[in-house]
Amino acid sequence: ACELVLPDKLAYIGDGAFSGCENLYGSLKLPDKLTHLGEQAFRDCLSMSGSIEIPKSLTTISPHTFFTYYGNGAFTGNLKLHDGITSIGESAFNECAIEKLTLPPALKTIGGWAFSSCNLTELHIPSAVESIGNYAFYGCESLKSIEIPSKLLVIDEYTFQNCKSLESLVIPDNITTVKRYAFAGCSQL
Repeated sequence: ACELVLPDKLAYIGDGAFSGCENLYGSLKLPDKLTHLGEQAFRDCLSMSGSIEIPKSLTTISPHTFFTYYGNGAFTGNLKLHDGITSIGESAFNECAIEKLTLPPALKTIGGWAFSSCNLTELHIPSAVESIGNYAFYGCESLKSIEIPSKLLVIDEYTFQNCKSLESLVIPDNITTVKRYAFAGCSQL
């Protein structure tokens, strides 16, 4: 096992750069000069624990960046997203064991499966969010409450399915469509 320490001058991490490096451990602080973080860059880094800190130089989290295919829940701590993040790609944090998350106020898009099967307990979705993909929070079994933003018009299919601890939900007046199985299996509702 080894801890990953990235150089301060690192500006580019390509697709799949550290994918499958199962023995990397510890928290992950990405360099402040990083301008590109590729798809699947840290996919299946199963021993990573602690927190992830995203630098202000990135405004988008690419699809599958920290995706854990095997469901072992890497990154057990907090996810630190700065206020300038506008988009979180599909399956970006799928099956990570993230417990605490503050979504940035500038966030507009949350991709499908983005946080599915994470260990989140509460969720405030910022008012700027206009789109949440299907399965985005599917299987977040510890999630107890969510706040849905007023700009969102559609709750996509399976978005909150199997959030078994969800006991508080307010669907705003602006929602025009709740797609199939959006809240199915939320047994505490």
